[in-house]
Amino acid sequence: MFNTQSLAEQSQTNKTMFTRLVYLFSLFTLVMTTLWNKLIQDIRKYFYRKLSSKTLESLLTEALVAEIPLVELEHHWVRTEDGNTIIMHRIRHATNRTNGRVVMMQHGLLETSAAFVLHGEQSISIKLANLGYDVWLGNNRSNIYGQVIQTEKNDDDDYEIKFSSRTNDPSFWQYSIDDLIQYDFPAMAKYVKETTKVEKIDFIGMSQGAAQATCSMTVQPELRNIFNHMVLLSPALRLKKTTNWLLRLFIQAPTKLLGSNEFFIPLHMAQLLLPSWLAGIGGPLVVLALGFMRHPFDTDLTLSQKAKIFSGLPIGATGAKNMQQWFSML
Repeated sequence: MFNTQSLAEQSQTNKTMFTRLVYLFSLFTLVMTTLWNKLIQDIRKYFYRKLSSKTLESLLTEALVAEIPLVELEHHWVRTEDGNTIIMHRIRHATNRTNGRVVMMQHGLLETSAAFVLHGEQSISIKLANLGYDVWLGNNRSNIYGQVIQTEKNDDDDYEIKFSSRTNDPSFWQYSIDDLIQYDFPAMAKYVKETTKVEKIDFIGMSQGAAQATCSMTVQPELRNIFNHMVLLSPALRLKKTTNWLLRLFIQAPTKLLGSNEFFIPLHMAQLLLPSWLAGIGGPLVVLALGFMRHPFDTDLTLSQKAKIFSGLPIGATGAKNMQQWFSML
């Protein structure tokens, strides 16, 4: 005959143990999340302090263009309707400006304008400038060129890096691709047209940048009157679920692990601090593992050149919310 009292006591004991385990797990999760957030904040402070010791001219886009003869670079601060400021880079040949054509270029996700100058004189932006084009490289509010406020030049004729106080406000990072479509792209396109006084401009967009342009002209049809020819490189307009296991792991990871402001800021620290040889080896492996490129970087590049490319891809990166929106479409 069963002892119903013993069974009831055993059941109660199991419930008590389970409740305690839930409490312990919740406490552990809370402690680990708090420690992780503290670590991220400390890394973030160091990251911005490290960048604040530089000048705009020492950043990748500027440094790469400075190595190219007879090419001049200008900084232009563009104001969006919702109050953000974005730096655009204007590249022109020092003497050959006879083409009369203007071309605007927009980078992809996790990139900056440096994406269009990474290959030196072989870069498409430089080749166009050498042909006499007036080349404008766009950025977004998400990367470092969307976080720096306009400053006066110092004694060395360089712009000092001063971050907008808005970047410390979590609300600054609560944007998505919708805001880049609604505000960032239209502001840059209108600024280029108004500054150059040309009737129409040409456009080259890559991945997210191509999607920005296409969707902006859908939301604001009047933008179509600004552009002449448009070249869209791997436009991120039709997405399907990824089969890459590592990327799927990122997609399914708790949002706190990927950051509440910037997306995965430890990656930016690795870009700033890793020695060239390690970044040159690890950078292509990360890009390959995530399935972003089937053949990341040319095989004939040196480790130093690969490290320079890796350091220029997502520095400043993007907001965690924007990344979560892209992940939701995969």
